[in-house]
Amino acid sequence: MNKLNFLIKLYYPVNGLFNKVLPKTRLFISIHNHLLSLIDSKRHSLILNKAHKEIELLLKSKHRKLTLVWDCLTSPVTYGDFVDFCFFARYLKSAGYEINFYITIDEFRLDWHYTYPDENIRARFLNELKDVGKFILDETFIKICNFEDIDFHSNSYVPFQKEILSRSDFHVAKFAVVMTEIMQIKYPTKNFFMRAQDCINPIDRSDYVSWHIRGSSINSSSEDEQPLDIIAYYKIITLITNLPIVIVSSRGALPFLKKILGDMDNLIFSKDRFDDYLSDAKLIMSSKIYIQCGWGGTFTLPVCSDVPFLGPPIERVHAPWEKFKEHVRNDQIRPWAQENQLTFNGLDDFEEKLSKIFKQL
Repeated sequence: MNKLNFLIKLYYPVNGLFNKVLPKTRLFISIHNHLLSLIDSKRHSLILNKAHKEIELLLKSKHRKLTLVWDCLTSPVTYGDFVDFCFFARYLKSAGYEINFYITIDEFRLDWHYTYPDENIRARFLNELKDVGKFILDETFIKICNFEDIDFHSNSYVPFQKEILSRSDFHVAKFAVVMTEIMQIKYPTKNFFMRAQDCINPIDRSDYVSWHIRGSSINSSSEDEQPLDIIAYYKIITLITNLPIVIVSSRGALPFLKKILGDMDNLIFSKDRFDDYLSDAKLIMSSKIYIQCGWGGTFTLPVCSDVPFLGPPIERVHAPWEKFKEHVRNDQIRPWAQENQLTFNGLDDFEEKLSKIFKQL
């Protein structure tokens, strides 16, 4: 773990040197990219080795009861990473393990305080995580508690126990994703994937497109999708299908998106009807096809399901080190991606692949 943490921290001085000190010549740009690629390659190797080691320890353990911990002191304040961790738990459950799942709230990483300085809003976000976890796992065994309230000495096995007990700043979701990918391919289970037919649709429509758009009316970001791009994607979608389109977004993005798309036909804005992430998750998992063209962890929901999807370029939903995964090199978000679960790169590719998926529906 020390080597991995060192590699993560090494990004900053390398980027600082080449972005702020050295001239932007072709030679230095090439050296910069080469160094970052070396760091990413080594990081991938360390994470892969750690995942294999954890799998080996898990399989050797005689325990069929597992304790999983999402520690807010060491985990990022995002839906996407949490959903990834929940699908790790879902795989283990489908493999026959009994799961105790804890979200600890006695201490928070710095970005939690920055994102949710108001304790009431933070508490609401935590309850939304719990609700989404129950939705993915189809269970009620998720508990929000203080770290000291977890009984680590009970008759159960704790994946990543050393790191969890030390409360070191590491991204458990990234290891969990790699472990899930390895185990589902090597030891596939029947009930791991979520099925659209098992999800309760929160709206009174059976066939629709769900389209996640990242944007903000208040706190703009370089990751926000641009109006001209949004309109271009809308035109392509409506050229290929006349199905209603459910726009999934944050509450803060609603005025921004209505200003761009408010006069368009056949649109339903999820935040006009619901104000929680769980409803968005149900909308996505019940849709005919899910579309996402920009950044965002919401994409972690359909990638472990049978829902057809068309997602953004892989570099928008994967960390740089993940480009060394074999399935990512083959343009697959996950190694089990089906023919109707694709990513695109550019408007022309978007239109071609969206048309291909609809022909298969």
